[in-house]
Order: sequence, then C-alpha cells, then structure tokens
Amino acid sequence: AAFYVLLYYFVQILSSFVLLTIAVNRAAKVVGQTSGDEYQDFVNSFTERYSDTASIIAGVLCIALCVLVFPLYRRLSGDGSLSAKSFFALRLPKARHALLALAIGAAAYHFVALYLNLCGKLFPSAFESYDNASQSITSESLVAVNLILLVIVTPLCEELIFRNRLIDSFSGAGIGPVFSVLLSSLIFGVAHGNPVWIIYAFTIGCIFGFMYTSSGSLMTGVIAHAVFNLFGFAYGKLSTAEMTEGARSAVNVFYTVFLYFSPVLLAGLLFLFFGTPFIRRGKKEKKEL
Repeated sequence: AAFYVLLYYFVQILSSFVLLTIAVNRAAKVVGQTSGDEYQDFVNSFTERYSDTASIIAGVLCIALCVLVFPLYRRLSGDGSLSAKSFFALRLPKARHALLALAIGAAAYHFVALYLNLCGKLFPSAFESYDNASQSITSESLVAVNLILLVIVTPLCEELIFRNRLIDSFSGAGIGPVFSVLLSSLIFGVAHGNPVWIIYAFTIGCIFGFMYTSSGSLMTGVIAHAVFNLFGFAYGKLSTAEMTEGARSAVNVFYTVFLYFSPVLLAGLLFLFFGTPFIRRGKKEKKEL
C-alpha cells in the first residue's frame, strides 16, 4: 500500500517540478530576465495554462507504472494464473450498478456542494482557506484538455490507486473490508490537503470504496467519480457563461432543488446499490420458508 501512495505522490511532485522548470526556462528566454513582476507573471500564466496537461501526463504515467509493476507482483506472489483483469478489477459492472453509479456521482456532487455551502455559513474562516486553495488551482487550459483530465484521467488514476490498489493491499494484509475502505478513504482525504477537502474527500472515498468492494468492479467508482467531476466542471462553466435570465433561473432552480434534496437522494441511491441484494435474499428466504 505504501508503495502505491508513494508512487502517486512521486509522479505528482515530479510533474509539478518539470512544469515549473519549463516555465522558468521559458520565462527567462521570453522576458529576458530571471526576476521581477513581468517574469513572475509569465511563470504563473504558463503554469496555469499547462497545469492540466501536466496532470494528464502524470495520471497516465501513474497508471502505466501500476501496470508495469503487475508482472513483478505476479512473479513475487507465485501466482502465475493471476490476470491483470482480475488484479485491477477491470470486469465490466452489472448494468444496474453502472446506472446507479451514474446517479450516485450526480447526487454525491450536490451533497458535497451542500456541505460546502454549510461550511461557508458555519465556518467562514475555514471555508475562506478552502476557497483560496480552490482558486489557486484554477486552470486556463482548453476545455477539451480540462475534460480529459477531470472525466477520464483523474477518475481512472485515483480509483486505481486509492480504491483498487490500497483496498486490495490492506485486505491482503489481513485488514477487514470495512477498515480497508475507511483507511484508504482517510489517505485519499489527506491527499487533498485542505481540511475542508479532507472531510468531503474522505466521505466520497468511503462511498466509492464500498461501491468497489460491493460490485467487485473498479469501473463503478470510475463512473461515479467521472460524473462527480463532470458536474463540477459543468456548473463552473455555467456560472460564467452568458445566458438569458430565463436560462439562468432554470439552472439555479435545478441546482437548488438537487442541492437540498441530495442527502435523501444519495441515501436512496446507496440503499438501492447496496441494499437490493439483501432485499432479494430476504424475499428468497421467505419463499423457501
């Protein structure tokens, strides 16, 4: 487990270092100096413009390294029959799980938005630090690059590391499935840094983690994670987009309704995801009696 966490952080730090190095070198050539406001503005603009591209490369590299490590793991474990599909839980989810994952991702986003809304009202100082941290990672990348990062690379990379590899590693070490999910979610939360992020990332990590252990498929978490990020991206673009008053009102009504009903909606969806097998089992037992 420690190996995969260190791998994740190493790749992230390496990509940031390389991006900053390129920005500094470019600034020195374009601006013609290595200090001053113009130089710093160029460095900041360059890193913001290409931060998503660097993150995509880092995510793909992290996934590739996990794949490359697999043959070594299979050799050390002595299990020659172990397939990559089984190791990374790449089996396709059931249609019911896939559809529920889509809905859970949407409901989870609005639930987190409600949490952030309450944090802003109850703990303004803590939320201010979160808001500053959020603004510090804003990107000027192309929309397509931003979407590839948020909807494809980030869900695949984070679900692979924090759900598949961590949960399976903890379970293989003799830790029960519940504590494996909780521990991996805690690490996932801490990886986000800011206290406000840690709390909601831990909660989301638990949801995606139990979806993974329940379905046995990595893709359920990937689907939910992708939809979660997609809603964040869409609302971010809509908040600054030019539109008529009617369209703006419709977006606000949609957002508000889902925002305040998200706890009930999310709870119901999770019950359907986790509770349906138990309901069916109970009905079957009654019939047998």
